[in-house]
Amino acid sequence: MSTLVLWPNQVQDDINATNADIWGTCNTDISQSQCDLNMAWFASSLRSSCATDLSNQNLMAVGALIGLQAFDLMREAACSVDPVANAYCYVEAVASSDPSSYYFYQLPLGQPLPKITNGACNSCTKSLMSMYSAALTSANATSLTGLQATYGDAANQLNSVCGSSYAQTTTVASSSAPPSVNLASVGGAWAVLLAVGVLSASVS
Repeated sequence: MSTLVLWPNQVQDDINATNADIWGTCNTDISQSQCDLNMAWFASSLRSSCATDLSNQNLMAVGALIGLQAFDLMREAACSVDPVANAYCYVEAVASSDPSSYYFYQLPLGQPLPKITNGACNSCTKSLMSMYSAALTSANATSLTGLQATYGDAANQLNSVCGSSYAQTTTVASSSAPPSVNLASVGGAWAVLLAVGVLSASVS
């Protein structure tokens, strides 16, 4: 994990290589639907094998399940392209000296949004929040416990900084919110989840 902790810094050091990595994640040999099925299988296996840990709210088990359940949404977010710069929005956010936009990519993992600046006021963040809002009203909304716990406050803060049109406010039942999960490395968590997406190609 120590190498994964450095992953966001590595992104800043070599944007071209990171862009290639994200491209590979977004263009796997198997279809996205098969990747989704693989993630669902992993999540189901985790629920079965780690039922006691999940019942006891073990943070590592809960964090892993939240990540697996959010993988489809996180992959979609990572693969979003800034049409003006013709670059992945996620790579732009991580490479920026202002981390405000980057923080929004951690919401599906249950990471609360810290204080942001108007650096988050861009088309990529606005599009990302629209994606999140749509996900919270989809058939899979009940599995997005991390996003359910973080979206409301994030939308309010973004609208406060950038204007009321930036994010749609969505009411989420508090009973669905998971405990706060403090992952060892937020950037590392993204690296792991994106890597799993590539590795899932080996699962039939």
